[in-house]
Amino acid sequence: MAGPPQRCLCRRAELADRPALLLFVQLGGDARDGVDAFSHGAVADAFAGDQFPGFTHICAKTKTGGFTLQRITDSKRLQAKRRSVKAELMRRRHQPIPEQGRWLASVLRWHTNYYGVPGNRKALLAFRFFATEHWYRALRRRTRLTWQRMRRLRERWLPLPQIAHP
Repeated sequence: MAGPPQRCLCRRAELADRPALLLFVQLGGDARDGVDAFSHGAVADAFAGDQFPGFTHICAKTKTGGFTLQRITDSKRLQAKRRSVKAELMRRRHQPIPEQGRWLASVLRWHTNYYGVPGNRKALLAFRFFATEHWYRALRRRTRLTWQRMRRLRERWLPLPQIAHP
């Protein structure tokens, strides 16, 4: 795409620290045709240069086949958060399990409250899975632990992610 679409809506983003960021959202029937040009799931050209804090914007289709602009967790932020959680779990592995569970639950709640937007449930579940996996590895270094017991710990301490924002 050489430039912004012919039919577009441009408005200033409501970000005080980035006043130059413009949003281009294609409107009407041309928008549905544009999804094929982007190829389903590809990063939208309008957002390729700049991202909203923590989100990547992609073109997607609704259940009825219409066009939608979807927000998903930025992969770089997700990887960084996973690394920091892993390191912190290894540091906390000698603490009592209830204390670890409360801390990890608070991390998951924060993550869900920030990234809990429609269409991002898959990334939220993946973060919970990786948090469980890293917790399992940390606990396994200090005691004998089976996956049956780890599942019970996960169900007891780690909340299922819910979509928090419209």
